[in-house]
Amino acid sequence: MSKAKIYWIVIIIILLVLAIWWWSSAMNNSSITTVTSTSTISNPSSTNATTSSYNSGISATDTSNASLNQDLSTIDSQMNGLNSDSASVNQGLNDQPIPQSQQ
Repeated sequence: MSKAKIYWIVIIIILLVLAIWWWSSAMNNSSITTVTSTSTISNPSSTNATTSSYNSGISATDTSNASLNQDLSTIDSQMNGLNSDSASVNQGLNDQPIPQSQQ
């Protein structure tokens, strides 16, 4: 292999390493939104209320059965869409070429 080809390969590898490093640092520095939730928990044995604050990735504002069922229905419909997309991709990957007629 000539020296010019070796230099180009080394340059390409260095650029790939720098691109991967830049991408990973960009992913680590992305802003992650956290929701601060304050909940009041009352103790049945006393009249004092305890307030706690914590950071979580989700906000649990409505935990009723109807809300949970609606969330599950939404997840089911998204999963069905994913299955449909996956089937389309599989069909595209298994697509057979059409023979071309020669003129």
